[in-house]
Formats: sequence, C-alpha cells, structure tokens
Amino acid sequence: MPTMDGLRIFRVTALGMGLPGLHDPQAEWGRVAAVFRSSCHVMDSGGRVACIVDGKLGNGPVNVCVDLPDGLAMEDLDAAPGAPLTHLRGHLRLGDGLLLDLSGAQRWTPPPVGPRAPAAEVRRRVRALGEALAPRAPGEGLAPMALLAEGIAWGQPVEPEPEPVTAAALPRVSGLVHGLLSLDAPMVHESAAGLVGLGPGLTPSGDDYLAGLLVAMTCSEAGPAASVLGDSVAALAPDRTTALGATLLSHAAAGAGSEDAHLLLAAILGPGGRSDAEEAALSLTDRGHTSGWDTLAGLLLGVHLGVRLGDSGGDRLPECGSARVRGAR
Repeated sequence: MPTMDGLRIFRVTALGMGLPGLHDPQAEWGRVAAVFRSSCHVMDSGGRVACIVDGKLGNGPVNVCVDLPDGLAMEDLDAAPGAPLTHLRGHLRLGDGLLLDLSGAQRWTPPPVGPRAPAAEVRRRVRALGEALAPRAPGEGLAPMALLAEGIAWGQPVEPEPEPVTAAALPRVSGLVHGLLSLDAPMVHESAAGLVGLGPGLTPSGDDYLAGLLVAMTCSEAGPAASVLGDSVAALAPDRTTALGATLLSHAAAGAGSEDAHLLLAAILGPGGRSDAEEAALSLTDRGHTSGWDTLAGLLLGVHLGVRLGDSGGDRLPECGSARVRGAR
C-alpha cells in the first residue's frame, strides 16, 4: 500500500458534482460526522455533507468514491467521528493516518437520458418491473409503495397498509399527487411537509421517497409540477430532517440522484427494447436497509406522474442534474 509521510494513500476515482470547493486548498473542509462499513460522512460548518464511500457503492452528487481493496472497510481506516478533512499537497487528509489522492479523480454528473420511449411503452416497462420485483419487496419503510405507484398516480383505490411508515405516508402522498396534478402549491407544500424527515435513519424513508420522486419527475418531463415540488422540499428540508437528508434532497430537487437511480431511469425511459431495468432496480434496492427501496418507490411514482402529466414538448428529455441546486449554501 503506498504511503506518504507515514500516511496510507488511497485513490479517489470520482467526485460528485455537488462538492464544489473540495479541490480548493483550505485549512479544513469539515469533520467526520459518522462512520459506517462502506461510507464516512463529513460535514462542514455550513451543514454541507460529503460522503466518502467505497467506490463499489457507485457515484452520487456528494460522493467521494475511493478505490478500496476488497475486504477493507471504511470503518477500518482510522477515520473517527470528529476527525478533520484537510488538504495536503493535492490530497485530502482524513484524520491522522489516511490520504485520498485526487490526481485521477473524475467529476461525476448524472448522465442525460436522451430520446425516450413512447408513454405506453414506459408504462408497460414499469408494470413488468413491478411484477418482477414484487416477490423481493420487504414489508418495511416505504417499500410497499413501490408496488402501489401506478394506482396512486392514476387515482385508483389503494388498500391501507399495516406497515406504520407506509400507513403514515399514504394519505400524504395522495394529497401530494392531487396537488401536483392541479399545480396547487399550498397543497403540495402541506403534503411534502408530512414526508420530509418521515421515518428513522440518516436518510429517513420519506426523504429517500421524495428524492426518487423528484429525480424521476425531472427526467420524465413533468414540467412545472417538478419545480413546485422541488421548491417546497428545498424550503422544508433544512428544518425537518438530517443534514445528509437535506443535502441529498437539495440535489434531488435539481434532478440529481444516485448513479443507480439514473441508470434505472435510462432503462425505463430510454428508446429500444431495454432489458436492464430489473438489474438496475436490484442494484438500487441493494443500498442501505430500506433506503434503496424507498427511493425506488418514489422513482416509480415519478415516472407514472411524468407519463400522466405528458410531454412538455420535443422528443428529448432534459439533462438531469443540470439545474442549480435549490437551497445550496
């Protein structure tokens, strides 16, 4: 393993587009807030969060992807909570024993979806995906809502769910959909307020659901409805959820989500006979305990709403993640 000044060096392969200033020399970018097996979260004085992750987790707006050897976990790297993230001669220094080499890091931005399939084909793909995933869906978080997305989007009766988080979310999501379809900003804001921060964890289920919904609506050309929701979520998040949840929602409001989410959207919305949607969905649902499933549930609703709201014109989708991040500090 390479070293410099007695510090172990690991190569950074990619930096998310939501991490401006990370290359700039400065005494300290932030301090470690939490360490997990595959990720380390660093927060700066303004509440921004950077996620230093094992590169095998994939790209994201605030991910610093590190090429870790197999069998080595982030929690093995002496990056204890409170440790500073500083610059040292073209590297990021994390704590007392770790250097992250930035020399070969690529800037990651969400890829554009490009031309898209007809609306009827998109709906067929989402139905087929739901049927394939149904036996795998857990009964926790908002995962059950992944199988209810079409009914919610098209106003069909939905049976009550016994899972507490889903039971709490269903009436709020129903109100949100009504508000989005009628462009009723106060209704959207009131409904979103009941979802931001809903559930436990660093990224609560409600946050993940809204993030998937926002990214999918942006990529599905949902028009003004996506902006109405994005404005509400960006305004609500700083006071209602965790720092990481608020950071990720601010990027989702601009159409930028995880790499897995964008690959799935490309498979669902793109032209031709795409057969990789199920593989992309399984990769997404593999993230976290229920985080990936929660994101998938919101994403599928966003695709259906995009179909229902119709095209805003033209035969190409907007470039996801290209808008300015709402609420960015």
